[in-house]
Amino acid sequence: MFKKKNRTPYAFRVRAQKGSVRLGAPGRPRTVRIPKVGVVRVREDTRGLRRMLRPCSDGTTRARITAVTVRTHRGRWIASITVQAADLHPSLRHPSSSPRGAGDTADWVGIDRGLIDLVVAATGDGRPVARVSAGRTYQRRQDGLAARQRRLTREQSGSKRRARAVEQVREFQARTAAIREHRLHQVTNLLVKNHDRLVIENLHVVGMLADHRLAKALTDASFGNLARMLTYESEWRGGVLVEADRWFPSSKICSACGHRANRLGLAERTYRCGECGLHIDRDLNAAINLAAQGPHLLRTPHRTSGPNPGPRTRKQRAGSPTRAQVPERRRPRPTGGAAAKGPSTARTGLPT
Repeated sequence: MFKKKNRTPYAFRVRAQKGSVRLGAPGRPRTVRIPKVGVVRVREDTRGLRRMLRPCSDGTTRARITAVTVRTHRGRWIASITVQAADLHPSLRHPSSSPRGAGDTADWVGIDRGLIDLVVAATGDGRPVARVSAGRTYQRRQDGLAARQRRLTREQSGSKRRARAVEQVREFQARTAAIREHRLHQVTNLLVKNHDRLVIENLHVVGMLADHRLAKALTDASFGNLARMLTYESEWRGGVLVEADRWFPSSKICSACGHRANRLGLAERTYRCGECGLHIDRDLNAAINLAAQGPHLLRTPHRTSGPNPGPRTRKQRAGSPTRAQVPERRRPRPTGGAAAKGPSTARTGLPT
């Protein structure tokens, strides 16, 4: 049965019972057998999942298929297979205890996000770790999108050519989103796989989009998806990810002496300290300052009250109550005096 309401994409879910869902067929490895549907060809290789479903020497398997969800996404049919499997292999997870001390900033890696360089990562002792330039996927492909949209406007409404042009625009936009998502997965996997303690800053992306000169570049960079991927991939590998407060001036503080600059414009790409004379790239300087905050953010307990609550991890922020859950404080109704009187005749227009 399709789960469709209004414009919701078509989707249905089938539970797997007694091996009803099978991957691969004789001579057709890239297939999935779905109950009540049959054998369906897929584009991705299923060898990795088939190895997990293969019985071991003792007769047990590393994974078990529980359900299959078929839905439409970006103009394509996608089969999402739910698998009950063991945790990631210990050799692929980070060790629970680091050989260095918990307060050593060399263990921590600060990640600064930007529009010129998507990610600049460095340790607390000033060692650069990674620098990934912004892909600018939408900006590189917007000419092709504009050409397809112009072709769409020339077609007659309700014709088959217009429907074909609409499908071409949809496929082009889906391809752009897939390229951006694939690049983000590559960047986050590179960071999480090699480092177990990460620090990012809590950016107010919605507020940043108010600047229309940077809105297109900000949406193309996809800062929110980058933080989301870092969060769950770090949990998979047993790492630690903490967030610095959004008001922490990571770019204005000198990573060598701690002096804070009064003003630093976006056009200034090099940080020049007025105290010690340090000249350093502003993104690298921000990443070093974020890494230096890692031990403090991990030790500081979360305060639920007070005008300036302490920094929290992403898990703590996810468990905080929303605005709808917080009871509203109502002002007491005034009694006596001028406030207790009825509306004035001048405002209501009633005759005196």
